[in-house]
Amino acid sequence: MNKEKNGQAPTLSLQDVRAGYDIGEVLHGITLRVGRGERVCMLGRNGAGKTTTLRAIMGLLPQRAGRIEVNGNDVGKWPAHRIARSGVGYVPEERRIFPTLTVRENLTLALAARSQRNGPSLDDVFSLFPNLATLQRARGGNLSGGEQQMLTIARGLMTAPGLLLLDEPTEGLAPVVVADLQRALEQIVTTDVAVLLTEQKVDFALSLCDRAYVLDRGEIRFEGPAGELRNNERVLDEYLAVGAAQRG
Repeated sequence: MNKEKNGQAPTLSLQDVRAGYDIGEVLHGITLRVGRGERVCMLGRNGAGKTTTLRAIMGLLPQRAGRIEVNGNDVGKWPAHRIARSGVGYVPEERRIFPTLTVRENLTLALAARSQRNGPSLDDVFSLFPNLATLQRARGGNLSGGEQQMLTIARGLMTAPGLLLLDEPTEGLAPVVVADLQRALEQIVTTDVAVLLTEQKVDFALSLCDRAYVLDRGEIRFEGPAGELRNNERVLDEYLAVGAAQRG
């Protein structure tokens, strides 16, 4: 079991994790950690293995080797629902809201996944996402893409997670919606919730996170403080294809 300086296990620890699909192995020995209350991002091109990593953490994809720990517990063989109930919230890229339920019903349903931990109330998440407060009676399927993304994140928070996994939260969103989402996430990351975020928008991710990992072809190519990556032109150009004019 890995320990942090305070003697506690980190919220999340991956040690030499290998995972993949029927077509073959995608992750070739991923090692990373997220400390308690820490905000960490995983960056990489499409196909680098970011979503695969999150799916392996959530038990949606069986690992082939290595060890995944949540709060010091080996969760490698746990089913997804048990991992969720242990305090891991997952916001997938494809959102997966309930389109026939209202915004309020989507959020209330998430309470069923809450364990004994105290967590945010409806009023708390509505203060984070004011647009959702005005859309409480709207069906999920009638929301815009940005509103659905906010609902998905709000629903994840309603489960009172100790660790929140966010997969490409800005994908396909207009810049004005991204700005609203960033303001909400900035408030979330000031709480004691640990966050592991995957993103294509480098500056967006680095502005929110303490540390960063860069994945390429299923391997970690960079690990370090977010500020260090922001100034590392070689890594940005080689593994993210991000020049100064392309960031955002």
